[in-house]
Amino acid sequence: MGSESIQAGLETKRGFFSSFIVLVQNFGFMLNTICEAISSKSLLALYYDGGVRVVEPHCYGITEDGNHGLQAFQVRGHSTSDTMGWKLFDLGRAANIVILEEPFWRARPDYKRGEGMSRIYCELVIGV
Repeated sequence: MGSESIQAGLETKRGFFSSFIVLVQNFGFMLNTICEAISSKSLLALYYDGGVRVVEPHCYGITEDGNHGLQAFQVRGHSTSDTMGWKLFDLGRAANIVILEEPFWRARPDYKRGEGMSRIYCELVIGV
């Protein structure tokens, strides 16, 4: 699916999301974008496995399998398992990561710091 059609899909779901701040289309900007979302406690939208998902990002780094990964709590959107909750996203399979103008307030109480990661670039501070 080309970035134009993904963007068009995001545009048609504008009522589903808040306004877009940043659109990321390559790994060159992924680190700063995801870390900014974690630092500002902003929701992220990403195209993954056939649909758009909205997540609370908690940790970004390199997974134990050596992939760029995002540990996040999915709050709405597409899911191949039909469940919301904790997921470890392989960012090599993600497209069009967008920071939403929609905050979340703190780390989830059941968050397990750095779970599934071998190297962490940024992580949500617990209790803040």
